[in-house]
Amino acid sequence: MKSSSGDWSARANYWRGDRALGGHVRVAGGVLTFEPHGLERALGGDTAFSTKLVDVVRLSRAPRSFRVPRRRLVVTTRSGDEAYFLVSKLDSVIRRLAVAIETDGGHVDVELDPSGPLDVPEDHPDNSRLMNWVFSGWGHVVGLTFWSLALVGVLQGSRNRVVLIVLAALILFSGWRAWAGFRRRAAIRAQLAEPRPDHE
Repeated sequence: MKSSSGDWSARANYWRGDRALGGHVRVAGGVLTFEPHGLERALGGDTAFSTKLVDVVRLSRAPRSFRVPRRRLVVTTRSGDEAYFLVSKLDSVIRRLAVAIETDGGHVDVELDPSGPLDVPEDHPDNSRLMNWVFSGWGHVVGLTFWSLALVGVLQGSRNRVVLIVLAALILFSGWRAWAGFRRRAAIRAQLAEPRPDHE
């Protein structure tokens, strides 16, 4: 979307830890911002992002990963902060942002295939109530217990082979998700002990 003054916006997902907030990135008045949409704000995802265009020093494309199979826009600011956005027509958005930054008097490096590792935001889990509930290790422990008891019941009864296979798969899945949930909680405790600087 574009206005007559040259300001524009695009639909985007903004990564805050392992949570992707839906909303829009906007370029207006020399400032790049992200605003989450109403549903995200209602679910506790009210984190916005804002930086002056002249403070953006690098635009790059994050490599694909198993967790995020599409390339994301990485905006690096003068202070060293990185913000990750998933947008449609990524290369076009990068070009438009670069033009806006140069027009505003800034200088930006554009790296479409950056070398070296990037500090992916998923390694710093979101500590919101919603995400902690979704990824709760204890919730999956309850599931693990339920499926284990169901397996015991089947073993004492008909021993249907298909049911045994399904229950075994559910037990393995619940165990893995419980382990991942507790590991995620440990990562959050570590990041709270050494808080990362917030985007300004």
